[in-house]
Parts: sequence; C-alpha cells; structure tokens
Amino acid sequence: MALPAAALAQTSVTATASLQPLPGRHGTGDVPGAGALLRIDYAIAGAEAAFPPPLASLDVSLPLGTRLSEEGLTQCSGPRIAREAESCPVGSRSGGHGRETVAGTHLAEQLREEGIDQAYVGSGDRLYLLSLDPDPFATRTLAAGTPAAGGLLGGPQIDFTLPAVETAPGAPDLAFEALDLSLGAWSVTSRGRKRRAHYLIRLPRRCSRGSWHVDSTLTFQNGEAVTVADTLPCPRTPARHGAKKRHR
Repeated sequence: MALPAAALAQTSVTATASLQPLPGRHGTGDVPGAGALLRIDYAIAGAEAAFPPPLASLDVSLPLGTRLSEEGLTQCSGPRIAREAESCPVGSRSGGHGRETVAGTHLAEQLREEGIDQAYVGSGDRLYLLSLDPDPFATRTLAAGTPAAGGLLGGPQIDFTLPAVETAPGAPDLAFEALDLSLGAWSVTSRGRKRRAHYLIRLPRRCSRGSWHVDSTLTFQNGEAVTVADTLPCPRTPARHGAKKRHR
C-alpha cells in the first residue's frame, strides 16, 4: 500500500508501484530474478487545493540486488526522441504510454489538461521520459534520466531532471498533478548458437523481509523535496514441476 508524504510537507504526493510482465516476453514480471516492467503512478496535490509547485527532479530508488542495465538493449538518442520520437525503434520504448495531468495558466485562466508520457532507452547510458500535452499548452518536453548506484534502498537509482516549461508571463511553470512512469525493456542477442536475454530491470533473486520496496524522491522548483515509498509483497515462488512430496 502506498505511503503518503510526510505531514510537514506542503505538497502531498502518493506513489503506487506495480511489477508487470514485459510485453512479448514469457516468464517476466513479479518473479524473483526475472526481468520486469516497473510502473509507478504518482498523484501530486498542492496545499489547500492550489496547484502543486512545478517538478524539478524525480529520483527512483530500487531494492538492493536489483540489476539496472542498458547493455544489449535497443536505444534511441535524446535529440531524436525530442525531435521525432515516432521514428525511434520500437524496442527502445520502455513500457507503454502513461497518462499525466498537467496544470498551468493560459490567458490568465488556470487550467488542467491530460497528456501522455513515454519512457525510452537512450544512448550514452541515459533514460528519457517524453511528455506530450495537448492544447492550449501544446508542450513536448524531454526529461533525461541518469542511472546511478547507491540509492536510498542500497540498490540502483534513476535520477530524472525535468525541464522548466513556461506557461504565461509572470505565472508559475507547468506543474504535474499526475504522472505515470513505466520502466522496462528487453531484447535477445545471439552469438553463434548462444542466445542471451537482456533486461533494463532485473529483479533481485531473493525477496527479503516479505516485501520489495520502491522509493521516490520528488524535488520541486521551490526547493521542497518529498520522499514517498510503496511496498510490494514478495511473489510466491512457483513449485517445481515434478517435485516429489516428502513423507513423514
């Protein structure tokens, strides 16, 4: 169950995480030691029903033992994603489209609009999150993510830096009220008769203390930082086919 942000924070954030199978790849998902698609749904609310402050960065920390790697994966460069993401190889997409809600000022009116986002495996050891928002904002923004070791949970961490998006003169930049982040890609490479599977995220082989944890730290333009966590129960280890029962 998702845990709310600290009570002292002016901005309220919840994060709901789930582990899902990778499309087209059997045996992945909520399985120890397997590749997985990690989806995190964020809900952000400002104080006293006001718009939240614009988001400056998003850091996602994964459990100890998680492997995060772009080795062997199909990639697309940041400039190409920003210019014409539709031309990127399908294999470079990380998960499916997510939905987002943005809030801002247009012609002195405060508006909320729903858009879509899509993560990509980029070149140069980078991940990217492309946000597409409709009129009247009509924005196309690209957030760059950098994998790093030594996150809050002892495992790898992904640090996304979000660009500021102006709305109206003198008004706050565009803010997120909802954001869906999907991280997960796979490929298979061949060398002679050997085939090797590559995953962006590979889960730990062991699930300690009965659960997996995913932490997220959201830092806003006003300097406020909010850390939220979600706990995922350990999956049941599938029984081995043909295993013999023990008799007392």
